[in-house]
Amino acid sequence: KDCLKAARDAIDTKDYQTALDHLKIAISQDKNNYHAFVFVGLAKNKLNQNTQSEQAYRLAIDKNPDALLAWQGLIDLYTKTEETDKLIETHQKVISLLQKGSDQKKAQDFISKLSTVYQNLNRWDEAKKCWKDILPEASPEDVETIWKKILEIQEQQESRWFETEVERIFNIKQKKGDTTEPTKLKASVSQTVKTKLILKNEMD
Repeated sequence: KDCLKAARDAIDTKDYQTALDHLKIAISQDKNNYHAFVFVGLAKNKLNQNTQSEQAYRLAIDKNPDALLAWQGLIDLYTKTEETDKLIETHQKVISLLQKGSDQKKAQDFISKLSTVYQNLNRWDEAKKCWKDILPEASPEDVETIWKKILEIQEQQESRWFETEVERIFNIKQKKGDTTEPTKLKASVSQTVKTKLILKNEMD
């Protein structure tokens, strides 16, 4: 415990190498010390030793698969390294653990984060599905909030599609030699795309 406390104090002062020295002793004394491996993962992450950070977090998970700290450490690591497949998979694991433990409020926090990951990848249907999946189990007071989240994502999806489509058609027209003044051309294209969006929504 003294080594863990010393390691934590060193991490707090950003002296990560000293922290690792203390953690090495802690692990030599107890090879099943979950928190020691979590702190190794954190320190290695801060030192940009990403592979070793992942290994330490995985070793911690081997000791206690249902504890959240190491999983959350992996989320921080994969966010930094932009390993999106691993990031998504780890979010899903954390959400599953929280739901299994009936911590719905915290689960929703991670659902929101996972949904944002999907939105940043333009995977809009999956972003909405994150929220739709929990609707059947949601309390009456949460249902309205969840539908608001879904509608917000839908609006962002349409906005992104609108901007991309306007730019695409505008560039095609210019390449084909359309001599209309650019501002007027973009306004005309925007109106055309807006009509397409209305029709698309009506068909959906």
